[in-house]
Amino acid sequence: MLRIYPVLLDLVHRVVPLIKEIERRDPISEGSTAGPCRARRSTSLIEVAVAFGYLPTIDPRLRDRFNHVLGTLVRLVGGH
Repeated sequence: MLRIYPVLLDLVHRVVPLIKEIERRDPISEGSTAGPCRARRSTSLIEVAVAFGYLPTIDPRLRDRFNHVLGTLVRLVGGH
């Protein structure tokens, strides 16, 4: 098992309620892109939801979790 797996599960648990709140206010279609691009879009989606006032400010610990997961995924796929 990858060491990032528990971090990713924690991130999912933290993000699901945020996504549900966004969908409650504004139905969304995320598309089928996978990997780092989809993860980055989720981060952007939350940032936009904050800007619209759908969500409060993003907890810095949540942002750190996203960055940790994204950094690991980028390294795994050999990105820059």
